[in-house]
Amino acid sequence: DISLAIGTDGFPVISYRMNNADKLWFARCSNDSCTSAATTSVITDSGYYTSIAIGTDGYPVISSYNNSLKDLIFSKCTTGNCTTTTDWSTTTVDASGDNGRYTSLAVGSDGLPVISYYASTTQDFMIAKCGNSSCTSGNTTSTVEATGNVGQYTSLAIGTDGLPVISYYASTTGSNYGLRVAKCNNATCTSATTQTIDTSAADVGQYTSITIAPDGWPVISYYDATNGDLKVAKMLPIAEIQPSWGLSGTSSDALTATTTGACTAGVAWQNGAWYEASATSGSISLGVNICTELAFVLDTSEAVASTTYRLRLLYSDGTTLNSYSQYPALRIVSESQNTQRYSKEAVKTADSTCGGSATSSYSCNKISYGTDYVGYYASLAIGTDGYPVIAHMDITGTYSLLVTKCNSADCSASSTQKVTYGTDNVGSYTSLAIGTDGYPVIAHLDNTGTSSLLVTKELGLPKTAISYFNKYIKTDKQIKYTRNLWTSAT
Repeated sequence: DISLAIGTDGFPVISYRMNNADKLWFARCSNDSCTSAATTSVITDSGYYTSIAIGTDGYPVISSYNNSLKDLIFSKCTTGNCTTTTDWSTTTVDASGDNGRYTSLAVGSDGLPVISYYASTTQDFMIAKCGNSSCTSGNTTSTVEATGNVGQYTSLAIGTDGLPVISYYASTTGSNYGLRVAKCNNATCTSATTQTIDTSAADVGQYTSITIAPDGWPVISYYDATNGDLKVAKMLPIAEIQPSWGLSGTSSDALTATTTGACTAGVAWQNGAWYEASATSGSISLGVNICTELAFVLDTSEAVASTTYRLRLLYSDGTTLNSYSQYPALRIVSESQNTQRYSKEAVKTADSTCGGSATSSYSCNKISYGTDYVGYYASLAIGTDGYPVIAHMDITGTYSLLVTKCNSADCSASSTQKVTYGTDNVGSYTSLAIGTDGYPVIAHLDNTGTSSLLVTKELGLPKTAISYFNKYIKTDKQIKYTRNLWTSAT
């Protein structure tokens, strides 16, 4: 149970639980490679399924599970260097049952923490939204999905619209199993859109790790237990309607040659299709709409002077439309006089390449490493080149830490290397982040003996070497060879 983030000083901070003590611990590294660190016990009887993030005030916040009380716990550093127990405050967020396993924590665009987790009592997928930065009041908990056994291995990120998007595992047999994704429709996730991404194997979707790629769409690493592979799912946009096509005609006329009525035919998104509707007042129901763009002509000829008119796109319950799978946050892409064109963000219209019965807007790719079983404890971040980097565990033989570097946004091309450490038996509970120098840093567990927390850092060229060898470094081969050096600290 380990989670790593990069502090405001550029050095790693780590929350963790050691196997021989049911305590939540915190470590603050003294440098970017963590060759030395200050540690402290935060709270006893906790530390399971821990997740760490940095609050808007620069102090770490941690979610974890109390194994004695079976509760979801939130801890916040409030002062100092967070290296003494008194620097921390802790509160119980959900004590309604055996709730709080598989936590994942992020700080929302409003500055308030949000936590995804699993409710063991009901086998449901849950979200907790803190009411303040310390999660001490005004908290809300919501059941996102309750069909079958869902919500293990959650991983949460904040989308470009400021709302949570979560990957998780459904172990139920039948139609509701495999890797799933939920997109919250509001900050508290009382409404969410869920979809199945991968059902290509009997047991697929554990150890999920999600982040938002530079293109604004989610990318997820996860484990295929049936085949022993690491997999990556990427939501891929397609080319949107060309703005040069524009709008033509007046009210009640066809806007473009590609108008297809209500856009409700078929099951796939229709790129290049418009939806038209008109009303004199009140609301218009869009119904089931699978067009990629919506266009509204606002006729102001009968407008009342000094009256403000607004066009808003809402759900029937009054909440704003902002779902990845239907009616994403709409934006004005062009306007002419009283005509405004609202564009739905581009989505993948082809069938999913993830296999199985799932139909989604994701593509999936398998990363193998010989015949080994890999992908355990997968942790993903985006490298400085905009492509995913994934730390995971090879559970074949002596157990090893592996690092996969994707060479494309969807990881259809990649390279994997083993990071050797003694006689191995390392790499469990991996947590990866990109340091301020642009190189990955990974926290993981050494399972030999009494178990130790390890931090592994990829080493770039030393500053002296950069200046000294600059004119001699001519080939990618030499640069890659120099950069593929790793150091580990206990």
